[in-house]
This record gives sequence, C-alpha cells and structure tokens, in this order.
Amino acid sequence: MKMKKTKLNNLFKAAITITVALSLIIPSVTVIAYIDYYGTMKVQSKTVYAGEQDVVIEVTGNWNATIAAYQVLVHFDPCLLDFVTVDFTDTVGESAAITIYDSDICYNCSGYIVASAIWMTSGPAPGEGVLVKLIFDVNPEAPNCTTVIDLIEEYEFSPNGFWRSRYTPPDGYGFTPELTDGYIQIINENSCPCEGGCGDSNHDGQVDVDDIVNIIGIIFPPQNGDPPVFDCCSDANGQGSVDIDDVVYLINYIFGGGPAPYGCCDGSCD
Repeated sequence: MKMKKTKLNNLFKAAITITVALSLIIPSVTVIAYIDYYGTMKVQSKTVYAGEQDVVIEVTGNWNATIAAYQVLVHFDPCLLDFVTVDFTDTVGESAAITIYDSDICYNCSGYIVASAIWMTSGPAPGEGVLVKLIFDVNPEAPNCTTVIDLIEEYEFSPNGFWRSRYTPPDGYGFTPELTDGYIQIINENSCPCEGGCGDSNHDGQVDVDDIVNIIGIIFPPQNGDPPVFDCCSDANGQGSVDIDDVVYLINYIFGGGPAPYGCCDGSCD
C-alpha cells in the first residue's frame, strides 16, 4: 500500500507540474460576450409654412447598449429649407463632454448636416430620447410641397473622411441603427398651383375615393418611395392645413351627401 500511495503522490505532483508548465506556455483565453447591438434613429415629420423661421425638427432614437458617442447624418433640400444651426439643449447629448456639428451646405449646396455627441468614457445607458434638434428657416418662396429630411447611413465628404449615422459603445465597435426619414409638409398660403378643384388631391379632375387615399398618404407618408402629391387642393375643408379632418370631410361629402370641398387657398383653387 505504501508503494501505491507513493506512486499516486508522484503522479499527482507530475500532473500539477504539467498544468503549471502549460499555463506558462499557452496564453490565457479571454471570453468575450457577444452583444447584438440594435438601435433606431428617426427624423420628426412636421407641417410648416413658407417663410417660417427657426423651425425645430427633432431627431429621436433608442439604443440597447451603453454608448460612448453617437453621430447623426441627415440630408435635406437646401432650396426649400435654410439650415440655421443644431441644438443639443434638453437632448441626450446635453450631458456629453463634446458636442459638435458640421455641414457642407455653404460651399457646395448639397444639404448634408452631421451632429455628434461624445463622452470621454461611458455615456448613456440603454434608453431612448431626443438626440439633436435641427433648426431651419423655410424658404419664403417654397411652393406647396412635401420635402424629405433623409437620415443617411454614410457620406464621403472628402477623399479621407466619412460621416455616418451610428451609435458607438465604449468598446469602439460602432453600429448603424434602423433609420427613419422625416417628411416636412410646406404650405405656402400665397401660392396655389392647383390643377383641379378643392378636394381633388391627386389632380385627376374629380373628387373621389382616390383623393381620400392620396390625402391619407400625405398625412402618413410612406417609409420608402416618393411622398404623394401635395398642394392646397388637398385642404378639402379650407382650414389652411391638410390633416385627418380633410379625410373625414371628403368621406362625408362622397358617401354622406355632405357639403362640397371649398375655400382651399382662400378660394383661389376654385
């Protein structure tokens, strides 16, 4: 028994020796937990008036991991909207160590804006909120129309530089969120390029269900593709805006024998 015990002790010591030797030869392996990053960014849709100043358009978002920075990249039509500045007041980025923005509007009129918030270490925990406020003046000569403020995934602004819409966690691995554009409905009360009469939203010469569908598309724009035609003829009830009340008004007119559309653009569309 004594011999067997000695052999066992020797084997045990040998096993320990081999384990220690391997631990010195083979580097340790760090286990990295995989995180499925996800987030969204969305531009606010809004109705504005030609000549209106200091219009605030919010970009909101959410993210599922702690972030150390975010960057918002948008594109707009500088012929319709005049960019003023960006504002981080009362936003997620207000607590950041650095907030910056840049644009290439002035020197090539392409209408891109990038705004960034950067924390030196970890920033906000997973959550949601307003990321940045974009301030515009509306061109007083803008026609009745719907224009899009696009959230852009990536834009090369110089041979060596890119702007992006993304969130960046503390590990440095930025990710692109799901992007939703904003639709800005511009109303020019001094312009009325109607090709039909009040209520003829799609300009086919008659007021029917197709106009109801077109107005619904104006109020709730599609996420992809061009927005529906918009001008003052969609203002079926003559109240100076295009909203769900115009849909109800046309339904009552077409199916309920209600009053005909009237008064859009102060009667100049009749």
